[in-house]
Amino acid sequence: MAQPTLRQIAAACGVNHSTVSRALNDSSRIPSATRDRIVEIARRMGWQPNPLASAYMAHLRSTHPPSFKATLGFLIDVPNLKDLNSLPGHVQFHLDGARARAATYGYTIHVANLGEPGMTPRLADQAFRNRNVPGIIISSLDTKARLRHIAWRRYAAVMLGSPIAYPDLHRVQSATHRGFLMTINRAFELGYERVAVVVSEAYDRQTDHGVLFPVAYARDRLRPGRSLNVLAVSPADEHNRDRVCDWLREIKPDLIIGTDLAMAAVMELGWQVPRDIAFASVDRSPGFPHMAGFDQRHDLFGAVGIDLLVSQINSNERDIPANPILHLIHGRWADGASVPPRN
Repeated sequence: MAQPTLRQIAAACGVNHSTVSRALNDSSRIPSATRDRIVEIARRMGWQPNPLASAYMAHLRSTHPPSFKATLGFLIDVPNLKDLNSLPGHVQFHLDGARARAATYGYTIHVANLGEPGMTPRLADQAFRNRNVPGIIISSLDTKARLRHIAWRRYAAVMLGSPIAYPDLHRVQSATHRGFLMTINRAFELGYERVAVVVSEAYDRQTDHGVLFPVAYARDRLRPGRSLNVLAVSPADEHNRDRVCDWLREIKPDLIIGTDLAMAAVMELGWQVPRDIAFASVDRSPGFPHMAGFDQRHDLFGAVGIDLLVSQINSNERDIPANPILHLIHGRWADGASVPPRN
């Protein structure tokens, strides 16, 4: 079927062809309800975005910086948040990286927090629509989240971190399988022989089993004299330091790879890091340079997410993708005083 002309679409919609042109280009000069109606009629008539025209307009935008600042959405869920300077560490890295990269494209960022009292996905959607937001970055929502009351057909979207229950979007995530295997191998390279891994089952699921699979692989390939034990804490025991303490007393490791729960157990036992026990974080933050561990490079998530989002916008890609793509960022081992070399 041949593409309908702008004048044919205009006749079907009862408007002039310039209004159709602006609506199909998602111009903020056209009321959102009118844009939606025109796009719906145009699609029924067989209209599809022209990728060549979109590419040319993207070239013009790159060579002629806009004289105004359009807005991209940034969706989070952080209860009891005082201000945007007190975000959880990884979310702060996501936002800072997104802001810096968005500015290079001529965009600013509007943050909507589902953790605010009374805030809902529907209200967040309305806030984005009022600002003519063409694309949304979603940062580290609970994996059970379901964002059904957002008009996804209006937006390009990218998820940072673990996947949510709905919708299934293009996503940026750390290459955790590779990263945890690298962390285990580095522990042995530094001279540790009895390594313990403590992680919650929920965290392992969020990382697509990026902890337990590498542990199982490494255990099958241990050199004689080395041990690698893992404790996957069930939801019922996620706050049970006593169980972790008892397990650590039993296996007597010389290095622990773990989360905050493992560190709390170490403190409960009265062990000093690194005098009595070495400790490596499964998600090491540059804000704690004394801590060694797996740096998942959250500082890159926001920038990569914005690149993907702008690419979708320039290609007129909206709605939930039929074939979501996972983009993996390679993390790195970060040395720190908590894991000194033994040899």
